[in-house]
Amino acid sequence: MYPTYRYLNGSHINLDLVPFGWAKVREIDPYTHNITCQHGEKECYGNRIHACALYLYQLDKSLKFINCTLSYINPVADDVIEKCTKIARISADKLQECQMTKGNSLLVNNGLKSDFHHKYMPAISFNGHFDESIQSQVWHNFSSVILQHFPPETTTTTSTTPDSSDGNIASVSSVSIILVCILLLSDNVF
Repeated sequence: MYPTYRYLNGSHINLDLVPFGWAKVREIDPYTHNITCQHGEKECYGNRIHACALYLYQLDKSLKFINCTLSYINPVADDVIEKCTKIARISADKLQECQMTKGNSLLVNNGLKSDFHHKYMPAISFNGHFDESIQSQVWHNFSSVILQHFPPETTTTTSTTPDSSDGNIASVSSVSIILVCILLLSDNVF
């Protein structure tokens, strides 16, 4: 996904990443929520960190940071977060402060955003509509699926997308994508 976003310069798609996964939210009172993530607290911590990056910074910096962290076996390790914040030119201290103060409320909001029926993670909704039939297509050729969801106004160019050889690029940005993310952590990381 990140190479496609970079190729399109973010100008043809509106990405809304939703770090939440299969988390469960239990309201204790209107201001307090207990959040339980499928893979435990480390996954919740990673979701809070990613949610804070998306909350605090422009999408290009947030995506650079998230892409960097997810390229490591343990994406929530302190040294990984430190390294990736430097690469993305964002503040590790601000991320930590946010995840401690606003992180849970961001995850509660993400839970509301991801309240559509999906069987797999990540799940992608196009223009507010989740279609299970395109999920496997997304895994094989993300840029091709993106281009299919643009309106009929397209221009043909000689350039190619990162994972597709067709040169059709939409001339108008109108695809809104909600990507419900799950932070995958292997058991040996804990």
